[in-house]
Amino acid sequence: MDGVIEMDLMLVMIMIPLPLTLLFYRVFLWIFKHKVKSFHKSMNWTTLFYIIAVDLLLVELFSGQFIGYILLILLSILLMIVIIQWKREIDINHFKAIKLMWRISFLTFSISYIILLLLWLITYI
Repeated sequence: MDGVIEMDLMLVMIMIPLPLTLLFYRVFLWIFKHKVKSFHKSMNWTTLFYIIAVDLLLVELFSGQFIGYILLILLSILLMIVIIQWKREIDINHFKAIKLMWRISFLTFSISYIILLLLWLITYI
């Protein structure tokens, strides 16, 4: 029984990011009436779901633990942003660096999510 519940929860976590992004976008568009601001807000609120879904898809496809690699990717992105800020400006703006890292993570993990989801669907069909 626990295996069934665990599998259902995993499937929900794999399938939820894209509909959740669209839902958040609609809600924020209704609130702010501005497309770009609504997209940025929905992107910020759903990035974590894409990261979790990518990890779950990697575990399903390749039977390993990938959270360490994901954290390494996130830290590497942040490190590159901080180094670029340090080279261009005198002071490093940590808030700006984390915000940019979060947006780059959305782009990276949403594309990875789509590719891995298609690969997962092809594998299990």
